[in-house]
Amino acid sequence: MASTRLPRKPLTEINGKPMVQWVWEGASRSERLERVIIATDSTEIMDVCSSFGAECFMTPSELPSGTDRAAYVYEKEQMDYDAIVNIQGDEPLVTGEIIDKLIDGLTGSLANVSTLISRIHDSDEITDPNTVKVVMQSDSTALYFSRSPIPFFREEKTGINTNLQAYYKHIGIYAYREAALRAFTSLPPSELEETEKLEQLRLLQNNYKYLCVEIGEKLHGVDTLSDLQKVRMTLNRDK
Repeated sequence: MASTRLPRKPLTEINGKPMVQWVWEGASRSERLERVIIATDSTEIMDVCSSFGAECFMTPSELPSGTDRAAYVYEKEQMDYDAIVNIQGDEPLVTGEIIDKLIDGLTGSLANVSTLISRIHDSDEITDPNTVKVVMQSDSTALYFSRSPIPFFREEKTGINTNLQAYYKHIGIYAYREAALRAFTSLPPSELEETEKLEQLRLLQNNYKYLCVEIGEKLHGVDTLSDLQKVRMTLNRDK
């Protein structure tokens, strides 16, 4: 609710429904998830979500990230699941099929966490610090995440290659094994995490493996009014 770029973001109306309801409905169509919980520190969000039938859980305001919020609920509810999925509340285009693909990727690998990536098709996203880039190892596990353009092409004057096939962006939805989720909350923020302001670098810098699951669908997280307009256009087109 305290988003500075888009105030009251979770309750922003998109085609007649609050944004958080779009996310919840998409997640609820997953065949793998046994339970979908909206974790929030806002009584107003709690009331709105309860009105459309969502299970909600109040969490402390001081929790620094969505993963901390998910871990808090998991601990308080004394859950025991094979995977815990952190779905950001500002991804209104997410679908159950995408979440199932993320979970299947984790259960079929030796990674500690799985996360979503997609190819970058818009050259402006390469230099946009709000678009997180990722480079991977040969087994599709993450080598590094950055707000800067990676890889850097030394032979190009700008360091940017016009071949967009070389670039992947990270989509901040994660499936954690229980041990990895507990490790995230017990480890202090890492140096790289605080430098880039990217929470996934905490575990990565501590030798945990992130499996990058590529999707062809174009998700669009909402951070700004421009993002909101793009999502509305997409939903209107699909409709």
